[in-house]
Amino acid sequence: MSQPVDDDAPAGLPATTPPAPRTPALVAGGIAAVALAGAFGLYLAVGRPYGLNIGGGILYVLGLAAALTASVLLWMTWSPEPPTSRRRALGLATTALALLSTSATGVVTVSHIARGPVQLVLIGATAVVVAVAVAVAARGTKR
Repeated sequence: MSQPVDDDAPAGLPATTPPAPRTPALVAGGIAAVALAGAFGLYLAVGRPYGLNIGGGILYVLGLAAALTASVLLWMTWSPEPPTSRRRALGLATTALALLSTSATGVVTVSHIARGPVQLVLIGATAVVVAVAVAVAARGTKR
């Protein structure tokens, strides 16, 4: 039984299959959205001082790490799409927004640029943006 041969591969080598980051991206994005939403809810429920809320902090860090991982994997998911595809444009836009929101939230938290309520809004917004990016990927990528 012969294996398919890739035209771009050196002569005689089997074709390589492109990476399939879609499923891990959806899983990481789902974890991120749930963890960030949980951190947001926990911070709201417990109240100030936010820095003493260990459970919220753990969920927050987990959410940011998963959101960053999901953003990179979502970007890889959309890369093979044809450049003129509307799905690709929407997917890359929502992924870029998720990455920007995740980064901004982490930077604002670490640098103490804003007070607690502003950080809560950023956490909630990031959870929503990541969830939207995952939903777009779940509905729009080739299976």
